[in-house]
Amino acid sequence: MRFKALNTFTDKLPLIKKVKDVKLIGTNTNNSLLSGVINGMKSEIIEMINKYKAIYKNITVYLTGGDLDLFKLIAEPRKNSIFAHDFITLVGLNTILEHNAK
Repeated sequence: MRFKALNTFTDKLPLIKKVKDVKLIGTNTNNSLLSGVINGMKSEIIEMINKYKAIYKNITVYLTGGDLDLFKLIAEPRKNSIFAHDFITLVGLNTILEHNAK
């Protein structure tokens, strides 16, 4: 959505569709857009997690979603309190289905 907004509401910024390797500093327009959007979102997520952890010491955080592969690096250094799963909603729905089928 952020990539689409940058493309829609500016005159000449390209629409980024494929996200592969994201560096901290972009050396061209596409890489700079990737860095700003992806690294900015990572920073937002980490800061929100830190704010919740300051209030709730024993909190467990679950990350899920279609673009989770871009954000798994957030979870890796904090393995004991953050869990990342690409399809947790589907797993949960399947568990409910199996339970109700009994």
